[in-house]
Amino acid sequence: MNTILILLLFSHIIHTHIQNRMNTSPINFPVISVLPDKAPRKRRTPEEIAAEKAEKSLRKQQREESRLLATQKAEEIARKKDLESTPLTPGTGIYAVAAMSIIAVCKRNRPRTNLAFRQMIASRYIFPPKKNINKFATGGVAEECISQLLGDVGFTCSNLSEESNIIDLEIQVPVKDQTVQFQVSLKNSGKISSSPILENYRGQKREEIRPLPPTFIIYTEMDIRRVRMVYLDEEILRQGHPGLSEEDFHSNVYTNRDANLTFRPGFLAKFIPRLPAEYILDADYPDDLSALKEQNFSRLALAEVIRQLNV
Repeated sequence: MNTILILLLFSHIIHTHIQNRMNTSPINFPVISVLPDKAPRKRRTPEEIAAEKAEKSLRKQQREESRLLATQKAEEIARKKDLESTPLTPGTGIYAVAAMSIIAVCKRNRPRTNLAFRQMIASRYIFPPKKNINKFATGGVAEECISQLLGDVGFTCSNLSEESNIIDLEIQVPVKDQTVQFQVSLKNSGKISSSPILENYRGQKREEIRPLPPTFIIYTEMDIRRVRMVYLDEEILRQGHPGLSEEDFHSNVYTNRDANLTFRPGFLAKFIPRLPAEYILDADYPDDLSALKEQNFSRLALAEVIRQLNV
């Protein structure tokens, strides 16, 4: 009897222990993953293989062409940059020779040249060009100053600006064994960054751009205290832009608006430093002009009218 009780008790203890283990320690059953069968790889036809190779070859060719185009563009930019900074040489045309002769004579007569520019700067103090009524006054004074300068240094010079639209001065210039009738256009500018008007169309715009006539640009740059006169013509412009078509040359040099023809913005600031020294007449910037007083152009003109009426 005791033996049976002991066996039953032992069986109960073992059962309780197993039950506790089952409650506290979960049984980890292996997870079996069922994957779908891998689809068989589709076999490509010879035509598909050839098409893929052709596409790869085309993409490679396009990449090479893009690299070549980028290289060519970079080389063209570098070539253009070098070209735009290359110094120019004096022209050989008869008008260029005449202009250089005029500039050389004025350089030898520095005091008279300085006086001409002193008068021009004074005119801009007395008749400030920022006022509309004075815009033509300062330009007209500059033209007359240059005309009188050239007459005083030995040239026969006629001021045609009152009646001519393009040619302002006609100068008799001895060149070797002949006298050149040198007709030149005068442009007046207060800054090298400005583009003086080359031709006013006055409602009759021309699409055709004519060759630049012999031109003196008179610079009275009061903000940087610099005065000078530079010479330009078609010959030197072409020298600075070799190998261009007519259309490309004009697009690089000019802006052709409905109202007028001018140089492109910024063109002169890059081009003038390339000019030979023979094309530039420098002068001393005038001092001691503080005593000058602004005047009213209309009142001065009226005073002259009254004076003549009362003579």
